[in-house]
Amino acid sequence: PLVYFSGYARDEEQFEPKPPLPVVFEFYGVGTNDLAYNTSADVEDGYYNITIEAKSYDLLIKLFNESIKMYSTPILVDTFNPIIFGIIPVSKVGKGPILKALRAETILNSSYTLVSFDYSLWRDSSEINVNKLAIYQCKDWVPYEGCGGNWVRLASVIDKKNYKVLANVSLEGGFALAQYVCGNGICEPRYGESTAVCPEDCPPSPPPPTAPPGVGAGVGVAPPVAPVVPAPPRVPFVIKTTLVF
Repeated sequence: PLVYFSGYARDEEQFEPKPPLPVVFEFYGVGTNDLAYNTSADVEDGYYNITIEAKSYDLLIKLFNESIKMYSTPILVDTFNPIIFGIIPVSKVGKGPILKALRAETILNSSYTLVSFDYSLWRDSSEINVNKLAIYQCKDWVPYEGCGGNWVRLASVIDKKNYKVLANVSLEGGFALAQYVCGNGICEPRYGESTAVCPEDCPPSPPPPTAPPGVGAGVGVAPPVAPVVPAPPRVPFVIKTTLVF
């Protein structure tokens, strides 16, 4: 049987009228590079509509230089708005070396999903250590506002040949490409975060205890002084006698 695959590709992080996004959908045979169908969102309103055979596909979704690959994805019934997108301003992610961010959520199921971000614009940057880039996810993304939970660093792979960073994800919430995220409550010194650049995540160590008064530097702490115990009072010595003179 045939089914409809349709919807609107619009920036769901913008208020109405939401601008269209240049999303491309490519349907491949499962486990192959054989392209079965492809369709693109209309540049005027973001609408897309394609009739496909009802079965499972490896679905590749492209947006700008980013992509989402959903493997073994069953599309067995008519599907409207199977996935929504939003371009998240990096200022809503946090502080620090954050390159780009987007929102992506789907009603489709898949065996696993890869999200890919492109970092080619920063490949020669002196301010970004591309070897420490990773994808962060906020599953509790609040539309138009920000992360309702924490941005969590995902196990990521850096493809230096194609200038991509990839991660296996559950497709929900917000995603960001960053070296680290200042403000997520996690100090990540191995990725460049420190007290100097993000004291809210990496608070300074408490100062050492001060020496007690009268103890000089380098002398150490004086030993405790034994308390002085007062001597017991003397009892008057009286001699009594019965002798008669």
